[in-house]
Amino acid sequence: MNKRRVEVEISLRSSLMVGTDGESTLYNETRDYIPGSALRGALAEVMLSRGAEGEFGMLFGGEMLEPVFENLYPTRSGMPTYPLPLSARSCKYHRGFKSSGGERHGVGDILIRQAIYEAILQTRASLPSLYEPRCPECHSAVEALTGYYEFAAGQYGQTTTPVRRISRTAIERQRHVAADRLLYTLETVETHAKDRTPLLFRGSILCAESQAPVLERWLLRVHGIGAGRSRGLGHVAVRTVSETEDSLPDLRERLERFDATVRTEWRFYQRVAGVAPLAEDTHFFSIDLLAPAFLTRCGLPATRPDLADLELPDGAIELWRAVGKQTVMGGWHMGGQLPRRTALATEMGSVFMYRTQGLAPEALEDRLQRLEDEGLGEERARGFGRLLISSPIHYQAEVTL
Repeated sequence: MNKRRVEVEISLRSSLMVGTDGESTLYNETRDYIPGSALRGALAEVMLSRGAEGEFGMLFGGEMLEPVFENLYPTRSGMPTYPLPLSARSCKYHRGFKSSGGERHGVGDILIRQAIYEAILQTRASLPSLYEPRCPECHSAVEALTGYYEFAAGQYGQTTTPVRRISRTAIERQRHVAADRLLYTLETVETHAKDRTPLLFRGSILCAESQAPVLERWLLRVHGIGAGRSRGLGHVAVRTVSETEDSLPDLRERLERFDATVRTEWRFYQRVAGVAPLAEDTHFFSIDLLAPAFLTRCGLPATRPDLADLELPDGAIELWRAVGKQTVMGGWHMGGQLPRRTALATEMGSVFMYRTQGLAPEALEDRLQRLEDEGLGEERARGFGRLLISSPIHYQAEVTL
């Protein structure tokens, strides 16, 4: 079956609130991106409300595979953006990617160095010093950095989502006045950034060739996403755009450069600690989650990918380092008008570094390409489990920590 990628761009006509799964009724938080499941539900709602059951069946619940709605992340330039990995670090006092004025000290990544340092410690080798990442500009401590980044022509840029908090009070139904002790707060994503640049959300839908015309026609009719639409929130304009050239290197180049960076770091410890060199048939790669993932092992929730899901030979692969976080996620079933069952999910930005032994690079590349295309875990049609193999930010970070 021929597959096609439909690029989607959403602009905000009013403030947006895409709710989380928090239970507080007095403080309603919003996500700073548009989940693929939210766009999927809004599209299904529009199609059902207009009696398009035939075309609805072509997309959802028919004999064909359902389209995969990937998350839509904030962007200003229209270029694809990616969530920062949990291994990204920046100066504690001058956070963010470097700017022309020098007020920000850049962003680095600790995944490779931390993983190798811990592996060397397990060999009980004598080390001349401890690995402690510090800011290369002012030598201050570094902290984790969250948000989204763009990567183009070897340069990085950070995208942040403007969020505003609105406090309101409930109305007493009998007297039509403000009710006592019923103050609540809403978090909303604003339509423009601080510099008045319009905020856009960019993502894609992976579908069959025959499903693309249906998607392109009905996506234009989606005018509301998220919660609070009766209060004036969530009014959007959706359009499909031409597919832009991917700013990331191809998978082969990413695998080669990631592996080369690991070997360069390992050779440093060969010189200073006398550890044995790596075998020629040893290779390394990483998995970055671009969306939350419902991972399972033997039918039970898991916090990391099961090695069996990678479909590589037994004994040929091992997990070297994991930087992850977990949360509980659910959702709303638009067709049934019921909340979805909550489950343990591994948060987007989580990173897993693997070591392989005895695998041919070509066979490894073929399997990882399929894995990057298909994703991991359950509920992939709703945008969960999307991933990126050997992200450039790990081997080509803006600063070295």
